[in-house]
Amino acid sequence: MMRPNRSNRAALCLTYLFFLWLGSAGSAKAMDLSQERCNVFMGAVCITLPVNASVTFEVPVDVARYTFNQNNRVLLRAYLQSQEDKINAPQSFDEKVEGFRVKGYKSAPDGHPRIDIILVPDVKSNGVVHVYAGVNDAERGEVARALAGMRPCRRVSPEDLSCPLQSTLGPDIVKWLEKP
Repeated sequence: MMRPNRSNRAALCLTYLFFLWLGSAGSAKAMDLSQERCNVFMGAVCITLPVNASVTFEVPVDVARYTFNQNNRVLLRAYLQSQEDKINAPQSFDEKVEGFRVKGYKSAPDGHPRIDIILVPDVKSNGVVHVYAGVNDAERGEVARALAGMRPCRRVSPEDLSCPLQSTLGPDIVKWLEKP
């Protein structure tokens, strides 16, 4: 059996590093969920769930509730209802996009950081979407990544939605979330 010489070891090391770089470049692209197609629809709003995430859907009385889970824990929650909730925190995000007024609130009830994002449609029949999550330092990155893929859609007919292929709202929410 022949022992590898230094040039063979260097070539193997470079090959390994090249494939490692290729793998990380591919995963970095997949991390930007603002560029990915939606896979969960909440009224006239859609979101792209990250890989290895799941969603549960419940309809108690007149509210549709969504719970987004990843790695066996709740990532974020959302609900769809007919009217807007009043949040007991200062509003720090306000944007008009694709037929929606998007409002964001940061608070820390009981010392636990939390965000609330409310999407109020111009057309009331589309329903108000309220997304909320705990955002301590350990959770902030995963929550931001999931919210990057959120986007409002336009109702083309009573049965059909037209959702943009790219989220313009998600990256703005991520920037807002990253601010102290």
